[in-house]
Amino acid sequence: MNRLLIAVICLTLSGCVTIGGEEDLFNENIDTQKETLRRFFSLRQIHKGMTRKEVASILGNKVVVGYELVDSQSGQYKPVTINNPYRVENVQKGSVNYCIDYYLEKIEVQDDIVSDDELVPLVFRDDKLVGQGWDFLKKKIKN
Repeated sequence: MNRLLIAVICLTLSGCVTIGGEEDLFNENIDTQKETLRRFFSLRQIHKGMTRKEVASILGNKVVVGYELVDSQSGQYKPVTINNPYRVENVQKGSVNYCIDYYLEKIEVQDDIVSDDELVPLVFRDDKLVGQGWDFLKKKIKN
């Protein structure tokens, strides 16, 4: 099952690469796709009971979201990064406090806006991961 999933992801991402004759642009797209795959597989390593520190060590504290042209003559680019978690929220439900870290999962539209559908919420209670994803958040915490 995992091999099939990997094959589907690779085929899907390979369709996103455009070759316009410029090698730098091609390499830039490959690097962005590698970052998307890294985030996907990193999120699969996260499980209940992990501490926030353990999760952060797997997911990292910076995410490459694109590249910016530094010098048009040399064709040199620099990575554009954002902090991860992108947003942190504290929620109290009854007498229980939750910390929700919103990590960038994917970029749906390159519009310089990080929207909720591009984030995955990770819910912590007493510094331990108790759940992840929008369904968990809406059903268990924000209902």
